[in-house]
Amino acid sequence: GGHESSAHATAAGEEKGDDPTGTDEGGGVAEPEPGLSGAAAFPLNPKKCYFPMYLVPGNVVAKLSRLPHHEEALRQGYLLEVDRVEEGMYSNKRIWVKHKGRGADGKKMPSREISDTMVYFFSHRWMTPNLDPSLAHPDDEANTKLRGIKSILSPKKYMWIDFMCIPQRDPPSQLRAIQSLPFYVHASARFTALVSGEGGKEEYLQRAWCQAELIASKIPLRMPRWHPAWLHTRGMFRDISSGSGLGKEARLEPIRLGHIRDVSTCRLTDPRDFEKLRPLIEFAARELGEMAAWDASPDRDKTRVFGR
Repeated sequence: GGHESSAHATAAGEEKGDDPTGTDEGGGVAEPEPGLSGAAAFPLNPKKCYFPMYLVPGNVVAKLSRLPHHEEALRQGYLLEVDRVEEGMYSNKRIWVKHKGRGADGKKMPSREISDTMVYFFSHRWMTPNLDPSLAHPDDEANTKLRGIKSILSPKKYMWIDFMCIPQRDPPSQLRAIQSLPFYVHASARFTALVSGEGGKEEYLQRAWCQAELIASKIPLRMPRWHPAWLHTRGMFRDISSGSGLGKEARLEPIRLGHIRDVSTCRLTDPRDFEKLRPLIEFAARELGEMAAWDASPDRDKTRVFGR
C-alpha cells in the first residue's frame, strides 16, 4: 500500500488557500466538520470523498515508461477526474468522468458514464520506500510493477493507484485523500492486490498501508438486502512476477476477511504514518463488528438495511 514516504499529513488540514470540500455519491459536496481539524474534520464514510477521485485511463498507462507521482501526472494531463458516483443496478455503481476539453461551441462537454467494473483499484507494496519523498517510488528500477499493470489493464479500462491518484507533495490534500479511501475503493469493482512471487502475498499482508487499503475494501456498505457473504470474496491477489510460468487464472487468489491483520503489528517505513491510518482502522473495526453482530443474530431480517 502506497503513500510510503509521501508528504506527512498534519493537523493543518485547512491551510489557507486549500479548498477542503469534496464530493459524495450523487455529486453532492462533503463539507468538513465545523470546529474540527486534521482527520476529525473529514469523518470516514464509504459514500463521501473529501478529495477528488482521479482515474488513469488504460491507454495512458500503455504509453508510460515510468509511474509518475500525482502532481506530475496532473501536470502531464494523465488523470481523469470523477464528477460523481451513483448506485447502479444490483451492486454496481455508475461513474461519471469529467471531459477535459470543450465542444466546438466552446462549452464544457458533459461528463461521460463508465461502470465501476471498468475500474481497477491497485493496492501494492512500495518497492522503493524512502523517508525522502523525492527518492521514494512504488516500483523498482526495472519497472516490474508497471509491466505487471500493463499486463492486466486493457486500453479501455481505468486504474486507481495511490502514487498517481493521491497527492504526494501536499500534506493537507493528502490527508483528505486518505480519509476518502473507502469511497475510492467502493467506486472500483476490481480491487487488485499486486504481489510478486512466492513470498509476495505475505510481504503485502505485513505492510500497514496495504492492510489499510485491504480493510477499506472490506468495509460493508449500508444497503438494502445486504448479504455479508459478499464481503468474503471481494478483491483478488494478482501475481505480477515475470517468468513464474503461471497462467492468467493461476495468478489469481481471492482476498478474504481472514487476510486482515492487526495493523499495529505491521510494518511502516515511517512509524508516524500510523496516526494517519488510525481513524480508518478504528472506523472499519466498528463497522465490521456491527455487521458481524448483526449477521450472527438469530432473528436478523436481511430485507432491512444493515445496521439501522
